[in-house]
Amino acid sequence: MEIPFKNLFLIINTIYKILKVSKETESSPLITTIIPAYNVEEYVINAIQSVLDQSYKNVELIIVNDGSTDNTEQIIKENYPSINLITQKNKGLSGARNTGIENSKGEYIAFLDADDQWLPDKLEKQVEFALKHNNVSVFSTNVYNTLGIKVLNK
Repeated sequence: MEIPFKNLFLIINTIYKILKVSKETESSPLITTIIPAYNVEEYVINAIQSVLDQSYKNVELIIVNDGSTDNTEQIIKENYPSINLITQKNKGLSGARNTGIENSKGEYIAFLDADDQWLPDKLEKQVEFALKHNNVSVFSTNVYNTLGIKVLNK
């Protein structure tokens, strides 16, 4: 059976795309970012945006509204209607994080407090490190104050 050149090109191109996506996924594991949120209406937008602005793009974002009594949930829904928002009765920080973990799909988990922000390349640097050092299972980062001065270097 002879395959016309045009069809052969389409077949090869399709196989190439599949292999390329497979390779990118292999080197770009899904990172689940969990933001526990309790009465953080004035901060949560900045935290969310710092995740969405990451240079590393293979990110699942889960926000757990842990029984907020302010406008946290409404603000998230209005500004980010497609974000994975889970609302639960207040279970505390650990309970909210556990809920996020239970609903995560990522190979790695990253926690961000709702009143904090990440630098744009935070996840990219951590994934790069994780892929080079597969025997390490917990990572932390440097801490900067509001003036941009490093106050903790781990």
